[in-house]
Amino acid sequence: DPAGCSGFVHGMAAFLQAELGVALSVVTRCARITKHLQARLCTEESICKSDSSPVTVGDFTVQALVLSELSRAFPGDGFIAEERSDVLRSQPEELRSVAQLVYGDEEGGGVDPRGERL
Repeated sequence: DPAGCSGFVHGMAAFLQAELGVALSVVTRCARITKHLQARLCTEESICKSDSSPVTVGDFTVQALVLSELSRAFPGDGFIAEERSDVLRSQPEELRSVAQLVYGDEEGGGVDPRGERL
């Protein structure tokens, strides 16, 4: 029944309104960060995981930002992520870069060259 299906989708959208709001906010910030990092990451080496696949500061930054925002918005939920934090902790320079981009000098994120909040 198309009408029933439409009502279900609308009901789910209303039910998930908080999740949708957080998702849109974090995706917007992640897009700004990755755009800011794109030129730099194209010339720098990536960290290689044990399976030889590359991981960039951008990968870690986006993951950290998503997990930080989701944890703040939904403190009772647990999350699974792709990149292992111990790999990043073994790379102090990259760890500092990620922390600066995600948290900046204060809560709310770093600042890109145009002065926009990330």
